[in-house]
Amino acid sequence: MFPVFNKNEPIELEKLHGGYFIKLHEASHPQRPALILIPGFLTETKAGQPFEGWSEQIKRVALKEDMAAYGLHWPSHSIRKALQSQLLEQLKLELVGKGLPILALLRLPFFNLFYLATTLGWKINAMKVARADWKQALEYADHLGKNPHLWLSSINRPRILIGHSLGGRIALKAAMSTRKNELLRVCACAPAIFSKECSFELIKQNVKHKSAVLYSNSDAVLKYVFPIAELSNRQVLGYHGVPKRMNRTVQAVDLSSEEYGHNDYRDNLFKLMTAGNMSHFFRI
Repeated sequence: MFPVFNKNEPIELEKLHGGYFIKLHEASHPQRPALILIPGFLTETKAGQPFEGWSEQIKRVALKEDMAAYGLHWPSHSIRKALQSQLLEQLKLELVGKGLPILALLRLPFFNLFYLATTLGWKINAMKVARADWKQALEYADHLGKNPHLWLSSINRPRILIGHSLGGRIALKAAMSTRKNELLRVCACAPAIFSKECSFELIKQNVKHKSAVLYSNSDAVLKYVFPIAELSNRQVLGYHGVPKRMNRTVQAVDLSSEEYGHNDYRDNLFKLMTAGNMSHFFRI
């Protein structure tokens, strides 16, 4: 079981080698459902302030639907830290050596830094570090997804999973691995997982109500960064959505026309979960 902390409770992070829950909101009754937010690999958090940017959005949803809200903090690391601490600094030095303006570098979206480095013909140790961090996070995410009893048992009430990016991968894999009806619903936002890794029939069988996958082909992170990290040209569910033949099994919500980027899910979670195609999601 993962420990559960209240939002303002001090946490000795160095003693937590796995993960933990932070309780973000309480419902009117202890048997009301709990929303469990699972952020992903690219989600920025500060020590002692996990779920920054997510917490207000998920609390608004919980308040509207009279549900509890928890955030699952897991040791995912962040590729941005690798970019800022090593790759970016080394690229600046490389650019200066070639007489290129640093301002041009600073205007680049962070995922283009990989392409720039490759164009410069530079073998980047920092990229290897970033990929190693990614692989480690991916392995831990799959461990959580395949063993949901390790953490779901900490929340003793009906549960709804809302995962983003690699957190969406955890949510979908947990839906395939959990006992029947242990989850009320699952929502995967921009999930970093390939279609062939998902058994949508098994998700339908295990999850009490229909699950949802939110996706956008305007997601530059999934379009550019994920294939580089995976050394693959295939696209994930969070980019192209659920195969049409599975639409009756899992709801697919296409946000491409609204040009949703990877972090737009965090900034608009309340609107996404309570309006439009998702307005029915909490009718359980």
